[in-house]
Amino acid sequence: MPHLIVSYDGTRNDRDALALGQLFAAAGAEVSLAYVRHAAESDPGREADVQREAEHMLEVGARQLNGAGAGQHVVLNPSTSRGLAELATELGADAIAFGSSYRTPPGQVALPHTAQQLLDGGSAWSLAVAPAGLRREPVERSIGTVRVDHGDEDEAATTTAQSLAHALGAVLTDDDADLLVIPSRGDAPAGRLLLSAPGRERLDQARCPVLALPRGKPLTFG
Repeated sequence: MPHLIVSYDGTRNDRDALALGQLFAAAGAEVSLAYVRHAAESDPGREADVQREAEHMLEVGARQLNGAGAGQHVVLNPSTSRGLAELATELGADAIAFGSSYRTPPGQVALPHTAQQLLDGGSAWSLAVAPAGLRREPVERSIGTVRVDHGDEDEAATTTAQSLAHALGAVLTDDDADLLVIPSRGDAPAGRLLLSAPGRERLDQARCPVLALPRGKPLTFG
């Protein structure tokens, strides 16, 4: 089953990411929560307090996953994107989920800075992005249709969409959908996530959760 890391800091946008993690858990994915701390405190007592607060935040988030068991990881790294990438490598994760950027209007998708950094670097992991406000919806019951963006052909995207639809009891459609799967562009190296200009435009215009895939790396749910 796929392993999904949810980037989580307790803010409302990251609660949207948590709701997206709940969706993938309902599809059979293993879910872990991760919070990246950027520096250790110089005072040992203060360091212990900050670490404990971070661990408690992840515990609270994990309890919101409707009972789904979730790993919890506090990472120390000056860069959130590098910290998540290193954790994903260590865990053998397949995807990283994010909420949309701060102040994104409800129902819209906007890549947060960390996800943009991973995308710009040719991510080796699928990136999932929740629209703002997803946390207010009963996510596992709201996905009735799944769409593949066919602008860039990659069988991995079709395979993933079919698997997700089957796991969630949804159907594939070429119309507006409740979840959008976007493949990498045709000249992307195998195993790397690079979007074409039209693919990026469709991500930015999405009004539903988006899953963007590295070329040739399908996710199989069930």
